[in-house]
Amino acid sequence: MTGQGPSGTDASAGQSSKAPRIRTRQKDRVFIETRPNGQASRLSHVMIASLVLWSLAAFAADPKYKKPDVATPQTWQSPVPWQTANPMDSLPKNAWWKIFGDSELDQYEERAMANNQSLRAATARLAEARAFARVTSSGLFPELDA
Repeated sequence: MTGQGPSGTDASAGQSSKAPRIRTRQKDRVFIETRPNGQASRLSHVMIASLVLWSLAAFAADPKYKKPDVATPQTWQSPVPWQTANPMDSLPKNAWWKIFGDSELDQYEERAMANNQSLRAATARLAEARAFARVTSSGLFPELDA
């Protein structure tokens, strides 16, 4: 019988009303109830006060910060001079593998493109979606009737 003392009486009857009552719920979980007037237990007040004191002590223990002296130049000097960008328009954009000049790699790429049916299907679906979007958006423009 839970909640009864050794003599068979209720164990909570001998406790004072100021002490927090402990009750168990769902096997191993223990909950501390508040006092009947709704105030939190003294234990929670002590824990909060000690937490505040420890956090204040942590900040007070640090010595005053002294900024280290570092030699900094008056102006920024880049180690490498600036260069203008030189885009390589002569390089192939779609057939990037042609840069290597390897005929075997070219054959592999051609064979992969020819045998990749899912890529062809995806390309066809993309073209279809773009065409459908153009047809759908054409309704937004004015029409002329004869």
